[in-house]
Amino acid sequence: MHFTIEQFLSHPLLKEAKLLFSNKAMLTQPIESISVIETPVERLIRENEIVLTTAIGCEENDTFKSFIKAIYASHAAAIAIAIGRNVTTIPESILKFARKHEFPIILLPWKIRFSDIIKIVTEGVYKQKQYFADKADSLQRRLLQLYFEGDSLSRALKLIEDETGMQVYLLQEEFAAAFFSLNQEHPTNYLQYDQVQIDKPSVVCTIWNTRAQVFPFHIYDHYIGIIILETAMLSFELIDWFVLEKITIALRLWFKKDRILIEQENKEKTEFIKTLVEGKYNDWKKIEKQVNRFNIDKSVKYFCIVGFAEMEDCEQKYSSFESQISKIAFDCARSLRIEMISTFQSGYLSIFLNSAVSLYNEFIDVFEEKLAIYCLPYFSWGISERLTDVYAFPHNYKDAKIALEIGRRQKGPGTRNTSSDTSIFRLLSHLSENKLADDLVRQTIEPLITYNRERGLDLFRTLSYYINYQGNISQTARALALQRQSLLYRLQKIESLTGKSLSEPDDRFLLQLCQKLWTISGVQ
Repeated sequence: MHFTIEQFLSHPLLKEAKLLFSNKAMLTQPIESISVIETPVERLIRENEIVLTTAIGCEENDTFKSFIKAIYASHAAAIAIAIGRNVTTIPESILKFARKHEFPIILLPWKIRFSDIIKIVTEGVYKQKQYFADKADSLQRRLLQLYFEGDSLSRALKLIEDETGMQVYLLQEEFAAAFFSLNQEHPTNYLQYDQVQIDKPSVVCTIWNTRAQVFPFHIYDHYIGIIILETAMLSFELIDWFVLEKITIALRLWFKKDRILIEQENKEKTEFIKTLVEGKYNDWKKIEKQVNRFNIDKSVKYFCIVGFAEMEDCEQKYSSFESQISKIAFDCARSLRIEMISTFQSGYLSIFLNSAVSLYNEFIDVFEEKLAIYCLPYFSWGISERLTDVYAFPHNYKDAKIALEIGRRQKGPGTRNTSSDTSIFRLLSHLSENKLADDLVRQTIEPLITYNRERGLDLFRTLSYYINYQGNISQTARALALQRQSLLYRLQKIESLTGKSLSEPDDRFLLQLCQKLWTISGVQ
């Protein structure tokens, strides 16, 4: 309830004042402030302000009418004119204009002092604001009591509905969810999150012929909640925005409590997924129990994507945007209607998707578009194309990570590499675990690494390029930006340090095998 024209005119001091004509809309017109204005108006009037004037300078009808029109155009609540010295009657043209636009004109006896009228309005507005403040405080206390007694958010919304007489519901950004009161079942008609303004309060008319007061508020972090008060009445009194602010302060508590519970469960789930991915478990019964607790479908098959953010000190800086990247991945999977499990570990983003493997490019495309929007670092990717259940996550993760690291070494950062692209390296990864093979690799390759460390000449890189270009001297020299004689010198040095001849097929095969096994050992 606001301080209205009807309340203003009911004051004893204004018993001789006269509202020229009236209807219900005029009498209930709210008054929020008061000012004294003479011509010209010059945008000095606030909305819902009652204007006091002696109409000095308005002796001419056209000037007087222009003055009234300017005040009406400023969305004033009414104009109160002191009758006697400057104006004795209101011209018919002004009366006609006021009737047409339902603009209240009040005639005041000259003897009433403007200072007394200003006091009436300021006291009336203050009392109404105090009334709203008391009502808001009372409602906020009752909401807090419900919260501390463990009542639900639906019951809190019911209390607000009972107090306002309007249908009340909440929209929440993070999970695109709507929350309703105990008074109503899930309605068929309600506003969606993307149908309302989230940057400021507003009033909207719905396509199902209702009016809704929309009030956005911060829940936590950057997430926005929206409380909507909806009514079928075409004319309804707005709930003051500061009252809604008081209400939403209390409502945030329910979201924060749920958020804490969700974050705790997500943290426990993330730790479990890490354990599952690393294969660090012995008790199968405990694993089964955790799988069931987190509602992970054991019958579903997943393939694995491993991503690495191309930035310095990646593991150290991940913590600042882990949750944001996880949410982006979740949103991408949801938009593609894919079930997803993800976790961060040791600077790597592991994503397990329940879909056709062929969708990995589409998922990464959507993911990278969102990363660019939020100015987040770009990723390199490895993809394991095997579809397995949750118990084979370690193998899937290992295949995807090897594909990622080998792809980064061979093609550079920001690329996508599948396990089939690196199948020979996966085969060699098993061989690299053999002790005899490991001893042979170290005996053959370590002299090259030591020479590089002592002399600054990377002979291992030279050997890798020579093998990749199938022993072609010209192509290898061009790729390394070397003169032919410099390359020949390096190749001779490789032969002398390894004791193998590049012209002998068996030695060349052994050098190639050791080079790839050494690369694999670096990847793992």
